[in-house]
Amino acid sequence: MNARKTKAAAWVMAWTVAMAGLAAAAEPVDMSKRAEELKALRWGMFICWSFSTFSGKEWTPGVKDVSFFKATGCDTDQWAATAKEARMGYILFLTKHHDGFCLWDTATTDRKVTKSPLGKDVLAEMRKSCDKQGIKLALYFSEGDWTWPGAVDGKGGKGGTNPEMKKAQLKELLTGYGPVEYIWFDHAVGDGGLSHADTIACVKQFQPGCFVGFNHGDQQGADIRLGEMGRPGPLNDTKASPYIKGEPAKSYLLAEFTYPILPGHKGGAQWFYSLPEHDSLCKPAEAIYKDYCGAAKYGNIFSLDAGPDYAGKLRAIDVETLRMVGRMIRQGAALSGAAAAPSGGAVFNGKDLSEWTCRGGDGKFWTVGSARLDPNNPKELAVSKEGAELINAKGRGVDFWTKQAFGSGTIKLEVMVPNSSNSGLYVMGEYEVQVLDSYGKDKNPGPGDMGAIYGAQPPKGPIYKKPGEWSALEIRYEAPKFDADGKKTANMKFVKVILNGAVIHENLEMKGPTPGGVDGKEKAKGPIMLQGNHGPVSFRNISFTPAQ
Repeated sequence: MNARKTKAAAWVMAWTVAMAGLAAAAEPVDMSKRAEELKALRWGMFICWSFSTFSGKEWTPGVKDVSFFKATGCDTDQWAATAKEARMGYILFLTKHHDGFCLWDTATTDRKVTKSPLGKDVLAEMRKSCDKQGIKLALYFSEGDWTWPGAVDGKGGKGGTNPEMKKAQLKELLTGYGPVEYIWFDHAVGDGGLSHADTIACVKQFQPGCFVGFNHGDQQGADIRLGEMGRPGPLNDTKASPYIKGEPAKSYLLAEFTYPILPGHKGGAQWFYSLPEHDSLCKPAEAIYKDYCGAAKYGNIFSLDAGPDYAGKLRAIDVETLRMVGRMIRQGAALSGAAAAPSGGAVFNGKDLSEWTCRGGDGKFWTVGSARLDPNNPKELAVSKEGAELINAKGRGVDFWTKQAFGSGTIKLEVMVPNSSNSGLYVMGEYEVQVLDSYGKDKNPGPGDMGAIYGAQPPKGPIYKKPGEWSALEIRYEAPKFDADGKKTANMKFVKVILNGAVIHENLEMKGPTPGGVDGKEKAKGPIMLQGNHGPVSFRNISFTPAQ
């Protein structure tokens, strides 16, 4: 045995001895205190990665050979690092689904990941990655198993009976992989022949401080209420956990809810990685952040599911979205309306168009929802109603601007356009920062490219994103100044403009407005205007902070 294996074996033995001592200790664990510790984690990433990743189906019966799990890699460091960037406190890891395939090096069966071509103990890798990032670990476990005696392969509630193996597998998980915050038991194919009361006792025998919950079935004694496809809500809100029927258990100390980051779609799985054709689908960051805030309000924990792909990596769109939610959390982003804007906050409320007006017409082409590239036409946007983006899907609308006027300050927003599209952001309603599909023109941008002050100055060293990807703009500016007689005494100045992290303008004075603004007149205060008649465009996270 080499030194690395000796060290690992010693760690496992030490942990096992510690757990045995803990179980035998006279002092009980203060679970109310533990509940507060778990609530403080706020939210985490639910990792679902198994046979269903490769079948394209939610449930995957009929697999005889573990080589069906043909992952070409396993980047647990990426999973944990992304969770950390998103300000998550834990990872909820799927150890075994209904098909009986174990994602750890179990001694109970050869139906395990270490016998697959990957040949790695994924749970052990997950533990190390979590420890590296300083985040906690929780475990998902299917109670029933289609490989056990009496099972009907592929049928709900027919997971067979093997209580001794269930107990043996739980013992391995709870004594070989460090502290477990809670276990998420899936009751979809039965309890495996071990009642929920006995399952709770088995868990507490090895880790008394580990919370235990069941997504449905008998709830008595469970100390965490699980909410599969749930939502935020108080502990006694049964509708927040749609799969749990009847009165809530009196033993609950906190509530969890979970749903996939992948929105509803046709074909493929939802909790696991779906088909490559769905790689552009993702729930909007604003909707996720809203549920994060709801979890904080009610003292819930929120487990957002993300399925790694065939190469064992999170999808690029999931990583980008989770980073965005992390930024929202860090910045305390407000989704509660434009009333917050004078002191620094959201300009767009993410709900309706009540705080905006338009240039003639009725603004009917502008809408609220979420947008992505139309898979049938890359020059168009496909729009869904769920989301908090401000969208002009057809580009045939009118210019749109805030009813509120702003002086000197900083505008921040994100913008996305499809192939060949064109729009613009008018600071104070009169000074246009160009929005355009300029992908590939980074080295030689012109005065009409993305980030240009339209017709006045091209951007310096811009970083351009592909059509359908979000670009971040930060515009710090000084409003023009006027004396008591209305005579201008100082020009409007773009103090600093940042596009996707690159400074593209600094200290640029404007002698006058650019073409196409609200009325072509300079003022001490003006609205934020979005150009709506040149091409499809979507804006989100629009905020304004006044200058000090």
